[in-house]
Amino acid sequence: AAAEGRDVADELAAARRQASLADAFETWLVQHVRAKRKESTLREYRRLFEIEIEPVLGRMALADITRADVTGLHRRLAAKPYIANRVVAITRAFFNWTERQGIRPANSNPARLIEMYRERKRDRLISPEELARLGEALKSEETAQGKALRLSVAASGCAGYEYKIGFDDKKPADKILPQSGFDVVV
Repeated sequence: AAAEGRDVADELAAARRQASLADAFETWLVQHVRAKRKESTLREYRRLFEIEIEPVLGRMALADITRADVTGLHRRLAAKPYIANRVVAITRAFFNWTERQGIRPANSNPARLIEMYRERKRDRLISPEELARLGEALKSEETAQGKALRLSVAASGCAGYEYKIGFDDKKPADKILPQSGFDVVV
């Protein structure tokens, strides 16, 4: 190509822009996410890509994906605001990488400026079955002998709350959770 007077770098960049989102996303996961994030993050990015992003945008060429495409995906997931927001965040991070790699022009990120949905507070309580399994596991721990498992929540700075779990001696003011099969105190 260079011998014919063509710019090899421009041709390579053009070919990369025409690559599908699915192909480039896998490259991003392998080259960038695996090197800079935890394994659990890599798994979650891949899971959300396969379930939510790929079916809608996966076959599109990188150069063809617009803010309207990503906004449409975000709106399709409106009933699941947490998932919708994670999908936009992952997509934004991916397209930032494509810009740094020269695959897309600077400031062309189609996930940029998309307003996130308000997320509802999510609480999950441990089930009696889970608490019983935890109790069985803890009964075998040497550090647990003669102690109770203490769960506590305290107000804390910007984060709002600090959660603690650990072994401790029982105190007269403790509330004991009896259904656990072992002593859990709060």
